[in-house]
Amino acid sequence: MKLTLIILNSWHANIKNDWFGFNSRGGYAPIALRILSSLIPRDLEITVEFLDENIQMINFDSIDADMVGISVLTPNAPRAYEISDGLRSRGITVVLGGYHATVMPDEALSHADSVVIGYAEKSFPLLLR
Repeated sequence: MKLTLIILNSWHANIKNDWFGFNSRGGYAPIALRILSSLIPRDLEITVEFLDENIQMINFDSIDADMVGISVLTPNAPRAYEISDGLRSRGITVVLGGYHATVMPDEALSHADSVVIGYAEKSFPLLLR
């Protein structure tokens, strides 16, 4: 199975107005999906590709995967849903997880084939099996 994990752009999600009304940006290096990839059961034949919007522009039309996983934070939810809807229209299975998907599972499920709720350390390997 070919699994693609998409790391959403953290810059546009962290734009906020500070005390003085200026826009400030605070990026972060999201590692959740990289950690999850280490939890893939070794007996499964899964190849993993990471696509990171923080590093490069992604051509979503060129994604060739059996399943795509996206970790969703609330500020990134609209972007995650946009990507998910596009991939699903092409017949690619999409799984959403993360804080936002855990708190708003019904909303997330309307844009995905499956939603991982809560700590993925246990549920992600089960999902893959």
